[in-house]
Amino acid sequence: MNKLTKNNNKTVDRISSGVAGAMIGAGVAIAATKVLSNKKTRDKVKKTFSQAKDQLKESVNLIKHGAKDAQKIIKKQLKQVKTGKKKN
Repeated sequence: MNKLTKNNNKTVDRISSGVAGAMIGAGVAIAATKVLSNKKTRDKVKKTFSQAKDQLKESVNLIKHGAKDAQKIIKKQLKQVKTGKKKN
């Protein structure tokens, strides 16, 4: 295959991927509109997203605190290595 053919194939692949993505996106939007037209389902979705958001916030906080604790431990260990002393 020459260079021009390879470039054309890449362009066609990108266009095909874009069209396929747009079609999938449209299908998801139509399905979501249909599902969310029911008030009961809409309320369930809101509740589920709210719970997921709360759990994500909690996980992020745990990671932040864990990182801070790990940083303190590493700093302490580096100080011990530099001084040649082991502190408990």
